[in-house]
Amino acid sequence: MVKKHPVSTDGNGNALHNRLLLGLPAKERDLLFSKLVFLNFRLHDVLQEAGNPIQYCYFPNTAMASILNVMTDGKSVEVGLAGWEGFVGMPLAVGFGSSASRAVIQAEGTAFRINADDIRQALPKCPQLMMNLLRYSQETTMPRAIVSTTSKSAWRDGS
Repeated sequence: MVKKHPVSTDGNGNALHNRLLLGLPAKERDLLFSKLVFLNFRLHDVLQEAGNPIQYCYFPNTAMASILNVMTDGKSVEVGLAGWEGFVGMPLAVGFGSSASRAVIQAEGTAFRINADDIRQALPKCPQLMMNLLRYSQETTMPRAIVSTTSKSAWRDGS
């Protein structure tokens, strides 16, 4: 296993591993970092609940979050993971106030949290962050869509 080494800190001495944050130019980091709160998370901590307004977004640092779709019978199915490469709160970044998914910590660790209003205000001033978020969304959604389409084709063909 390759060990990740922090390239930077958040200005408060907290090691920074999140790929999206590390990829920001200094101007955007300066604007955003003053709004981030460094937190430790434990297994099964809930970050977002399906259908509820998004109050915070998260940049996992060493923690990992499961993104779960909750079905009408209350059961849930994992549809994604967010770790050091990602972000929890994508619906807010593209203009929605709530999410259809629940986000739960699956691996204990740290994350940077930002208030929903703060990220809404920051995004128009942070074009690289927005580009990073959209690229991350593309990277995480496309493989799932391909697998889903392939599975449906195989099922229809009787394979």
